[in-house]
Amino acid sequence: MTREKSRRRDGSLKVAIIVDPYGSVAMDQTGDEEAAQHRADMTLILAPSALTFDTKYVMPPDLDADLVVFDFGGMSLGNDLLGDNSRRVLQWAQDHPSSLVLIVSNFTYRHGLLPELRERGLFISGKDDGEDSQTTPIHNIREFAAYDEKAVTALRAWFGMKRLSAKALEKVLWRRK
Repeated sequence: MTREKSRRRDGSLKVAIIVDPYGSVAMDQTGDEEAAQHRADMTLILAPSALTFDTKYVMPPDLDADLVVFDFGGMSLGNDLLGDNSRRVLQWAQDHPSSLVLIVSNFTYRHGLLPELRERGLFISGKDDGEDSQTTPIHNIREFAAYDEKAVTALRAWFGMKRLSAKALEKVLWRRK
């Protein structure tokens, strides 16, 4: 996964967290609690970079970010907010190829992003066939629901960072169990 580094000159990163206000039913968290969890996770994973966070409940088209963390599954029932925000995220990723979008929920990927990829004719067979793949046809969108060593290492590599030490990696992975 090589590309231009999108870190700022001072080495900092702007991180946008896009979550629905209902939060996570599975994790029994409000939207604010879910966003706080993502901030804590990204702070550990992307250490020692200085991170600036911005939390949104809708994907704005004029977003300025190096990394977008997208988790919008909770508001999908009875409306098209998941589909609408997935379309916006997909378009934003295509318009900002040096930034990275992490889909941190399998539900958000399967029921939000995947239908949008299919509708645009961008779906690559494999993800739906049960294969374990973190790639999408858009080079800068990654499913990151697993939070495993491979995913964490790939995320750090995207921003030109070295691998986490075993101790730091254990701390990250332990938080997600």
